[in-house]
Amino acid sequence: MAKHRTCPCCGKQYDMLAQLCVTCGVDLLTGKQHEAEVGIVEVDEDEQEATLSVPHRAFLYTQAALPGMFRPTVLIGAALVIMVGVGIMFAGLVMLLSFMVFFTGMMMAAAGVVVYAQAVAWIVRGEYTILIDALVEFDSTQWTIFMTLLALPPGTLGILTWLFAPDA
Repeated sequence: MAKHRTCPCCGKQYDMLAQLCVTCGVDLLTGKQHEAEVGIVEVDEDEQEATLSVPHRAFLYTQAALPGMFRPTVLIGAALVIMVGVGIMFAGLVMLLSFMVFFTGMMMAAAGVVVYAQAVAWIVRGEYTILIDALVEFDSTQWTIFMTLLALPPGTLGILTWLFAPDA
């Protein structure tokens, strides 16, 4: 019994389990040529998206809207800058509320917001870029996300500082 099967068209040898010659496309069992269909298959994106689960669609939306969340170097850099920005904001608010150093406290808090905004822009944009360049290139969805992320944490920090500030 033969251990190899030979293509009748090109003569290439295959294992006995092989059924198709990958060189010339001949069916090794029948000896007939297979015709390959070459072309572009069009896929309706709406139909394809409708078959996805809700968590999968949410993940794809998040990945498109916040590409920096899925790039570790951008995410780590942004997290470090966020910590610095929030620290500067907090120090500025403490100076403002506790020591009544109005101008210096406001400037420190504003500088902290700018540093924080830089990190948020990295997350929304998905790459390290200067804040002004990122703001120019944002689309409407990115603007909405940027403004939401920019407003929530500093606002929360401001409210907490106001709630726990000593009565003066």
